[in-house]
Amino acid sequence: MKRTDKAPIQYPEGTTASDRRFVRNMIVSVKDFIRKTVITDPSENFDMLLKKNPSILNPFVVSCSGGIDSTCLLHICFQIATIDSYKFRCVYINHGLRPEENKNEIQFLKLFSKNIGIDFDIFDGKTEKGSGLQERARKIRQEIYNKLIEDGYYLFLAHTKSDDIETLLMRTLQGKFFPKDYEVEAREIHGIPVISGCIYRPLMNHTRKDIERYMKVFNLSWCEDSSNSSTDYFRNHIRNVLLPSYEEWKNKMVSRNKKDDVGIIKERRV
Repeated sequence: MKRTDKAPIQYPEGTTASDRRFVRNMIVSVKDFIRKTVITDPSENFDMLLKKNPSILNPFVVSCSGGIDSTCLLHICFQIATIDSYKFRCVYINHGLRPEENKNEIQFLKLFSKNIGIDFDIFDGKTEKGSGLQERARKIRQEIYNKLIEDGYYLFLAHTKSDDIETLLMRTLQGKFFPKDYEVEAREIHGIPVISGCIYRPLMNHTRKDIERYMKVFNLSWCEDSSNSSTDYFRNHIRNVLLPSYEEWKNKMVSRNKKDDVGIIKERRV
């Protein structure tokens, strides 16, 4: 098996040394994640993994919405595929909730996958509008994921550290970490699991800012889900209102503390 830290990563022309290091570290982290979690036997390689289920040519499936996180993961997988013999497959689940946007996302992913040489498939996840929409859509996705796993695939989702923070905040504010006896052990407090059976989340050590920087380095586009800007959904309210407010407050406190430190230093010099 080739060492990923020696692999020939494809950089755009003019990429700075700093961005090269950043991109390399990000790709290597995902590659190492696959090697340590999916291919758990150090003596095993990708070809041996294929022999376990020879009917599957592309055993690694990336669930992609066309959004920035999953498009970034898909491109990283493309980079990994050029390094080793790993093979990936992109799947899009169409809930049919935003017909025009869904159509654009499918066209975008179809072309993007073709350009990087990754197979692309669409799954029908039609979801009726109404109360509990997000939960019903999540269950439909899970049913599709379970079918893929039953068929022998390994599924990659593009959740990030930022998503994990949002989930932790959601569950805390909803009181889900506080049972009746109010005795909560630290291990019981968690957000999104990194691994759930054959579902893997290789970007959980990276923030949304990391994703944005990677996409900028490669000048990659993605699709914006219009529903992400709506604060009618609790997660969106946390992402678009609470967290930015906290960041603003934190930056203000850091700036104030720096000024206070400078003042103290000046006083000591006097």
